[in-house]
Amino acid sequence: MSLDLNTIYLFVKVVLFGSYSRAAENLKLPKSTLSRAISRLEEETGTKLLLRTTRTIALTEAGRAFYENCAEPLQLLEDAKKALNEKNNSISGIMRITAPEDIGMNLISKVIAKLTKDYPILQFELFFTNEIIDLIKEGFDIAIRVGKLKSSNLKAKKVGDIIMVLVASPEYLNSINKIEHPADLLNCHCLDVTTRNIKPNWKLIFDTGKTINLEIKTKIIANQMDSLKNLAIQGAGVALIPIFICQEELSSGSLKRVLPNWKSEAMPVYIVSPVGFNSSKRLQVISTALINSLQNLLDQSLFLRNNKEPN
Repeated sequence: MSLDLNTIYLFVKVVLFGSYSRAAENLKLPKSTLSRAISRLEEETGTKLLLRTTRTIALTEAGRAFYENCAEPLQLLEDAKKALNEKNNSISGIMRITAPEDIGMNLISKVIAKLTKDYPILQFELFFTNEIIDLIKEGFDIAIRVGKLKSSNLKAKKVGDIIMVLVASPEYLNSINKIEHPADLLNCHCLDVTTRNIKPNWKLIFDTGKTINLEIKTKIIANQMDSLKNLAIQGAGVALIPIFICQEELSSGSLKRVLPNWKSEAMPVYIVSPVGFNSSKRLQVISTALINSLQNLLDQSLFLRNNKEPN
């Protein structure tokens, strides 16, 4: 028999407050929610636990034994949670973080917004740029780097990979011949990031591992992936952009996958620090939280499998 911990928690609180009304008021829950929870618990245990009257409740013999066995462990859990919150609140100071613009605006901002709630007295300074910054000289605690790392004294941990996919608006796809092979992209309006005088080249990988290099003809060049996404939504052409930037648009249908069995080469993402990640409690806690959150946000395998719609 497996019992829901939250249901047991509600049972203990009802007993402690002495009535459904007082428990509901303190827990800020409807009385009906508490009543259903207790009924479900009694059904799961096959035992009557509470005797209900108009204003109060009374424990059955079985209910009293169950309460006495549950109350202390639940109190220990509450004490542990309280201690953890106090520990989080003790982390203070300023955490300076830098990241590439697209990752910063689309991923890091989401993570930091949550961390400000978990660590209310900790301050954050965020600096998003595509330039490589000297972390020691500029006084940054953490940086997010994409691609192969240069040899340095920085401490690094890999957090995931960026995968880019081809996307375009339904409007644009309906205006051109169907794209069935990467070579068909040579006849399309291609949207690409700034290449600094290097000929635009898209390296695409098929599901089987086959690769192809396309020297594309760019219609528009921009310095931000978000700009390419917005241009693609407006029907300007086909863009090759990170999946984490366009998941919502693919789900809503404002963008469609182009050649869904092809994608870019995976680009590794690292979190780096000029000192060891365990050099301070603040750095240890925040770097761990960033790593865990970014790993979840960058895990695109399931999304890719579920979004291979035809053009």
